[in-house]
Amino acid sequence: MMSRINLLIAITLIIVLPACIPAGQTNAPETMDTPAPPTMPAPPITATDPASVVIAFYGSLNGKNLDAAMEYLADSPEICYPPDCLTNKDQVRAFWEKEFANGYLPYVSIITVEGKEVTYSWTAVHNGRAELYGTGKIIVENGKIISDK
Repeated sequence: MMSRINLLIAITLIIVLPACIPAGQTNAPETMDTPAPPTMPAPPITATDPASVVIAFYGSLNGKNLDAAMEYLADSPEICYPPDCLTNKDQVRAFWEKEFANGYLPYVSIITVEGKEVTYSWTAVHNGRAELYGTGKIIVENGKIISDK
């Protein structure tokens, strides 16, 4: 049921969003030089459904709020950011502190939700420019991220 709703929302957005582009304006070029959207702090999300947890976690990271982001992780998560897999919150915090210091921010969008598994697309933005793209799968249990691969 949830995947049908997600599909319906995606199709609706694909149909409606192009109509929102002003006449004469084209879509942004699909290059690695596309500027990233501005960084904003994540709004507090109290829901424990998997999609809300993933959005809140990465929204907190995008706002460089590591304390808030760590609240969405299980005590011993398995978070894989190649080439490494991190297995506790201290390692995850240290990873993101280094990424922030090097000018990187994450952006995500939800693709599908199947039970407790969230498939998402991500963009790594370096000093305001999108540099890397990919997809990942996060597993959420009891409102906490237990795995991100």
